[in-house]
Amino acid sequence: MSSYRITEVPLPSAAGPAPDWRVRGAADVGAMEAEEVLGNTDLADSAETVAVSLANQKNFTKHLFVACREDAPDGVPESVLGVAWVYASVRDNPHLSQIDVSVRPQARGKGLGSTLWDTALERARSIGRTVILSSTGHGFEPSADSPNALAAPTGSGRLPRDDPGARFAQKRGFALEQVERHSMLPVPVSPELLARSRAEAELAAGQEYSLVTWADRVPDEWMEQYCVLQTRMSTDAPVAGLDLREEVWDAERVENIHQSLVAAGKGTFVTAALHRATGALAGFTEMETLRDKPEVVYQENTLVLSDHRGHRLGMLVKAANLQLLADHRPHVRRVHTWNAEENSFMLDINVALGFRRASVWGEWQLKL
Repeated sequence: MSSYRITEVPLPSAAGPAPDWRVRGAADVGAMEAEEVLGNTDLADSAETVAVSLANQKNFTKHLFVACREDAPDGVPESVLGVAWVYASVRDNPHLSQIDVSVRPQARGKGLGSTLWDTALERARSIGRTVILSSTGHGFEPSADSPNALAAPTGSGRLPRDDPGARFAQKRGFALEQVERHSMLPVPVSPELLARSRAEAELAAGQEYSLVTWADRVPDEWMEQYCVLQTRMSTDAPVAGLDLREEVWDAERVENIHQSLVAAGKGTFVTAALHRATGALAGFTEMETLRDKPEVVYQENTLVLSDHRGHRLGMLVKAANLQLLADHRPHVRRVHTWNAEENSFMLDINVALGFRRASVWGEWQLKL
């Protein structure tokens, strides 16, 4: 008889101060996985954040399955040995589902991950999904001549093929399509470096462009253009062989995300480049702050529209946004970001600002 049982976590009726014990257990598993990859829990969601995410089913349907010790009573978060998430967009990409499986290190090798995977896959199939995506984190990138190196078909980036996540994905028929570099920026950044980087970028941009900034809620006057930028982010960012199609962005989607961020104690700082002649936003960058991790920030999307490239707008908005962060969040000590390894232009900007590789992430795809 199995020594564990698989159950689906019920959807929270509302985000509250006391998440379900299974949610707390799932957060614990996520924290252990983050520490295994990075050596800290910067990338792990709190139980409160997990509960808020699970409660918000507006843009994505989300299913959280947990594997608990058979002999443990309900109500004990430590009895959660592994988790599986199933995400599926309700607005676009109707063929896709993201499945991520995590198991406590001491519980591996007992078939628990396989059972969680089978359960999650059955759910994805039941809602008509035919392409499965998954991500794996790895604490180092092997050298190109290492026999342990698994290279992305893009020619940029490698994973250690014998890491548990990579072995698990390959065993189930996934193909590695892309490697992302996870970079970390120690903060505070030298004010002189930011000022110089911004000034050089402003000189290249000339008088054609100016900057627009906001925090948290997207101002009404920029909502439509912000949605255009996010839509273009879904089509213009490098996706290698991943079967990702254009996303649908509108004010309702943006407002739902804002409300979810607020409920999770998160905020945003956004800097955009305004093309003076047309009054249109030519590019943007955004960062996400966390109330429960005041020293940590996530650098999220950055995009310059193709018609406006070649004016160093990427560096301009990033340097300006880091200045904004320094002014309003002086207690921040680390900024994390992710970029496709083949996106040399954005990686060059990050390196110039002081970002350094912290881990690598595999983006895997399985066609059913």
